[in-house]
Amino acid sequence: MTEWYRNRHWSEEIEAEFERRLSRSRDAEQKLKIQGYELLESDPQVAARLLERCADLDGEWAAAACLYLAQALLRMGDHGSLAALDRALAEQQRPSRIQTDARTDWLLLVAMLGARKRYREALACMTAIKTSGLPGLVEERIAEALIRDDLGEREVSRPLARSALTELTDLSGNEPSHGSLIESLLGRLRAIASACPRFATGPVWSRRTQC
Repeated sequence: MTEWYRNRHWSEEIEAEFERRLSRSRDAEQKLKIQGYELLESDPQVAARLLERCADLDGEWAAAACLYLAQALLRMGDHGSLAALDRALAEQQRPSRIQTDARTDWLLLVAMLGARKRYREALACMTAIKTSGLPGLVEERIAEALIRDDLGEREVSRPLARSALTELTDLSGNEPSHGSLIESLLGRLRAIASACPRFATGPVWSRRTQC
């Protein structure tokens, strides 16, 4: 039986039962975050409302709530998603906050939206990742390929796009952690790497992860 805070669909009856149990829950913040996440695909408007409530509680899950809020807003075509990610990044700097993938989502979203005013900040972030000695994530290379291409730096963007597509193909059916965002960018990524016929098609992943 589905737990009361993991509903994949929403109705007046489900909402009433959820609110009844939430009022008695010791960890209401986390339950709001989880329920909001579960509704991202089926009802992003309700998801956004629940996640905003979670973030406004100003607890340890605030950064995670803002991260998922950005995804809900993006599904609704709301560019306020970037502001939500800015808030998630700020929340992560505060003590006792659960850490998230907000930085990676932020990089992908800056690239997706073509937010040129944020390009310098995004590229500086990527440079810091490279100089840290850490391997970095394929999502970061995707974001850089898109940004460099938008800036007209084709000699840089094309090998980055090809490398990223190769990494995605090598995942062998496993969805990357930012699969839904990446899926929406695949067409542009393939176009950048289009000089090589190998990248005419892309990977297919399983669609759900657990919150």
